[in-house]
Amino acid sequence: MDSHETAGSQQAIAQELEEYKQTFELRRQADMRAIKRWQEATGRVLVWPDHADLCVWLLEQEKDKKILEEYLKEHYRADLTRMGNAYSYLLEFLKTERANAELSRKLLHLQASAEGLRGAYEHVINNQGWMTKAFHALDIAQGMQP
Repeated sequence: MDSHETAGSQQAIAQELEEYKQTFELRRQADMRAIKRWQEATGRVLVWPDHADLCVWLLEQEKDKKILEEYLKEHYRADLTRMGNAYSYLLEFLKTERANAELSRKLLHLQASAEGLRGAYEHVINNQGWMTKAFHALDIAQGMQP
């Protein structure tokens, strides 16, 4: 073996060792998180559980978590359905109210227009006698007797 092969081999070994260290550290961190969860759940903060017992406990926690998640999903699904129904009702109510407000606005506009027309007609009717007399006088002046 020459020095280049030895240096390459040492570099490969160092890289492999670094990968093992990283893997070990990831595993250690995961174990420490699991142990901390176990200690908090059991109240035994000065005890480290056996690894096999810890794995069984974690699996049970995961199973319980899934059961709880399913219960909550079903519970909240019913709540969300009720809330969705209430939201739909409220949305329809608001649409109806908006339509009613638009109709009310149009009705007020029509009422104002009708009031204006009524006033104009009343003015014409009230002054019709005067206009009839004026036209009659004009007819007489032009020599057109009725």
